[in-house]
Amino acid sequence: DVDSHGMLYVSESMNRRIQILNPEGKEQKTVKMIDNAVGLVRTFGTEQMLMGGTGLFSFGMGMMDDEIKELELKAQSIIANAKLEAAALREKVITDAKELAESKIEAKRAELANQYLEFEQLLAKTREQLSSDLKSQIPLFKEAVKAKFSQI
Repeated sequence: DVDSHGMLYVSESMNRRIQILNPEGKEQKTVKMIDNAVGLVRTFGTEQMLMGGTGLFSFGMGMMDDEIKELELKAQSIIANAKLEAAALREKVITDAKELAESKIEAKRAELANQYLEFEQLLAKTREQLSSDLKSQIPLFKEAVKAKFSQI
């Protein structure tokens, strides 16, 4: 198709691209299609419209190299900022996970310290009970020893 400025749009479906030629036939731009082959090309008004196999594509021929470079720089800036934000978010998540793990470890240490203290108290009580039981058996032991010695 030819637009109002005399630009020629050539659809090459086998090469999956559209070539845009100026009125002298010199190539101005090539639009490569990624997914599906390009179909019929048509232009309408001041904004060029491309009809492809997957739908409707629109771009203005007024958008030349400077505008494209500006858009590419903006896109690169957006991507760079997104990467920085993602890295910061990742670090925050890692830091939060470490803090949570440390708090769980500290809680477990406190729990184990309490259990150990309870065990020591029980052990001391058991030791006292055994000592008391043994002391109460001393008179019987002495009697048994005296009885054995008297038999000798």
